[in-house]
Amino acid sequence: GRDPGEPGLCGACLVELGDVLVLRGEAAASRPHFFAACALARDLGDAVLFARAALGASQAEEYLEIDREEVAVLREALVRLGEQEPGLRVRLLIALARTGYYGAPELVLEATAEALAIARGLGERELTCRSALARASALGWERDVAAIRSLVEEARRFVRRAPVSPLVEGAVLHQAARECMAAGDRAGFEDRLLAFETLSRAHRLGFFEWSLCTMRCALALMEGRFADAGALVDRQLTLGPRANPTLALQVATVHRAMIGLARDAPAAIGDVLRPLAARFPEISPWSASLAMTLAADGRRAEAFGEIERLLRRDLRPRHRDFLPIVLAMLAEAAHRLGDTRLAGVVAGELARLGDRFVVLGECLAGYGAADRYRGLCAETVGDAHAAAGLYTRALVLDEAMGAQPFVVRGRFDLARALRLRGAPGDAEGAAREGARSLVLAGQLGMTPLERAINDWARDA
Repeated sequence: GRDPGEPGLCGACLVELGDVLVLRGEAAASRPHFFAACALARDLGDAVLFARAALGASQAEEYLEIDREEVAVLREALVRLGEQEPGLRVRLLIALARTGYYGAPELVLEATAEALAIARGLGERELTCRSALARASALGWERDVAAIRSLVEEARRFVRRAPVSPLVEGAVLHQAARECMAAGDRAGFEDRLLAFETLSRAHRLGFFEWSLCTMRCALALMEGRFADAGALVDRQLTLGPRANPTLALQVATVHRAMIGLARDAPAAIGDVLRPLAARFPEISPWSASLAMTLAADGRRAEAFGEIERLLRRDLRPRHRDFLPIVLAMLAEAAHRLGDTRLAGVVAGELARLGDRFVVLGECLAGYGAADRYRGLCAETVGDAHAAAGLYTRALVLDEAMGAQPFVVRGRFDLARALRLRGAPGDAEGAAREGARSLVLAGQLGMTPLERAINDWARDA
């Protein structure tokens, strides 16, 4: 046997220890072990061990900033590995693409194209699944919806044909659920959510349990079950610190803000969002959400300050998943502020999203039909005819998704647009939609919206 003190064996043991910690949901604790293994492998000139250690370190990301050390070891691993071990090279390329989560679309697109080409050539099912998902994620930068759905379906076909590892199957189901939600396919979303839940129960992996909890919370919020959502937020905060503490904090705050904005005064929610906008200035949804909340609270100068900071970045968020939610929040802010300039800018960007459902991340939250936000922009600039048409289209999608809080808001939106348009029959239609929205808002406990509808009705 090998000497237990042999550096190569020590390096392999460090990698295995790190892998165990990742599977236990303790990714941050695994990181020093992986980097120590990298140092040993570098001294030994062992390219394969170095690559395995670099891969392990890439699993310990914290959803915050590009980790320069991580990027450096992955690039070094690719150079050291060269053309040997093509399967390992694919895994390194996928990991390198993941480090481009923030603001590195060229890196992500290039790495995933090479990974998918190699994986398909090798014909290895699991590698092809992972490469297809990585490529689908990368294409989000280019908003190539058809190509994304095709790649996700390719990965699902591989999973259905033969077993793959639980982590890969979970990633496939998670991304497939997201695409179904974004496409407005409620039945498809629930089917994949149920499959993910079955997988999570079978394997009891920390990240699976937390991910399932966030998806269940997103569904509860979408259906207007705010008390259930609150309980699920508490559960997230129990599970999340082991899985990914930085991401868990942010997702829980998103969900609490959605509950609060539906049921409470916006001032309290602004106090929750402000520290996160300051802590994560490059994560633009925080600034956009804060701007919307400040606008709802009548704090116009502060809202405009947040908006200007976002516009100075030319609406180029540092991650592909950020743009739809940033646009949605800015459309809300423009409408509340009566800012026709902002509405015009946002409307042009929203048009590129098409008739999609606005989704944050991998099913972290759903914000209703994109057409509703286009309608808000049209109403802001005074185009009541376009606004009424867009609100009507949005209601079809939101009702199909069972997105009750957005159905309530959408009916009130349509009521306002019909009154503003003033065509024959519009007064009656406005009164009807206003009355329906008032009843629904009361049933869901959306007190701020009830007040707004009553104020609008008194002004008739």
